[in-house]
Amino acid sequence: MDNTIDKLLGFYDTKFLEGKIEVDSFGNYGLNYEGLCFDTYFEESIYNIDYLSIEDYFSDKAKVSYDERRTLCDQYSSLGLSEKLAVVNAVLNLIKKSSYRVDEKDSILKKSISFLKRFGLVVTEVDDEILVSSQLLLGSGSYSNVYMESGSEYLKKQLKPEYVSQPEWVKRFQNEFTYMERLANCPYVLKVFGFNADEHSYLMEKCDSDLYEYYMDSPFIEDAELERIADEIIEALAEIHRNGIIHRDLHLGNILMKNGSVIISDFGLSKDAMIVQTLKSTSTPKNSHYFMDPTCLNDFTKLDKLSDIYSVGKIMEWLFQETNLLDKYSFIIDKATARDRRKRYSRIEDMQLDIETLREDISEEEKIKM
Repeated sequence: MDNTIDKLLGFYDTKFLEGKIEVDSFGNYGLNYEGLCFDTYFEESIYNIDYLSIEDYFSDKAKVSYDERRTLCDQYSSLGLSEKLAVVNAVLNLIKKSSYRVDEKDSILKKSISFLKRFGLVVTEVDDEILVSSQLLLGSGSYSNVYMESGSEYLKKQLKPEYVSQPEWVKRFQNEFTYMERLANCPYVLKVFGFNADEHSYLMEKCDSDLYEYYMDSPFIEDAELERIADEIIEALAEIHRNGIIHRDLHLGNILMKNGSVIISDFGLSKDAMIVQTLKSTSTPKNSHYFMDPTCLNDFTKLDKLSDIYSVGKIMEWLFQETNLLDKYSFIIDKATARDRRKRYSRIEDMQLDIETLREDISEEEKIKM
């Protein structure tokens, strides 16, 4: 990302370097030289009211020294990402608030903001000031965004602005945090920290990928590993249910992977029309209706523990699809995903018990054959 910002600084160097001439304190002209023209932008801007000089402006706005005889790349390419973005902020706002070269203003601002957003950087406008955040937008769901803050070991999940004024979505977001916090001792549930009610966000641990990506990137994955992954998902769900929580939305996209182990995320799916909106806005191969209890598709308020068990069964079916494991666990998968809910496992622990019994029986058969 640092190199990406260097490209933008280089673009500015091509736009703002111009021929200049030395003028001493008596008004005498000296040598010609090539320098940055931000001093002229400054003199024809509102910042000229509050700051002593262009050097004073950069010192306050970006916390850097400024030398018009050196290119931006030469002066700032060795800085960290946050410091470089502070320089970009200073440049963008100077251009925006200046009447110098006004015919080029919109083009430069548009290109700059488009470039920054293309690489996942968040660009907002606060009190008529452009603000480029060091947060990187990693992903966007139906109602929230996930950001990575430069230099932080955690990710930040934040409610989208369009939902902040809607109490039901704010409550759903708070519930999601509360549920995962309650499950903090479960090794297979995402760790969350520091709920911020003012900005409707919380921090969460970083993971390597989701289960869909992990599987697709592992073409030679062993059967034993697939079984272990299924075991961890089932154990996670057992712990979730023991805590009186129903997930309601298990799929390959919110089962994350960290160091090869399962991490369950995205709790708090409410029993109302929000589920409909979520499904319509985020359906992909990794989180399609394939994993949702079909008996509840017309009434999402019916999603319950049996629905979670159905989702686990479909996830096992998907994981085992190209292996002999599909036949090995066919009885268990069929029972978990039975369309007649009365024939399903009533508890996830019963599913675990059947898996243990199946493996013990197979082990005994193998001993007899030996």
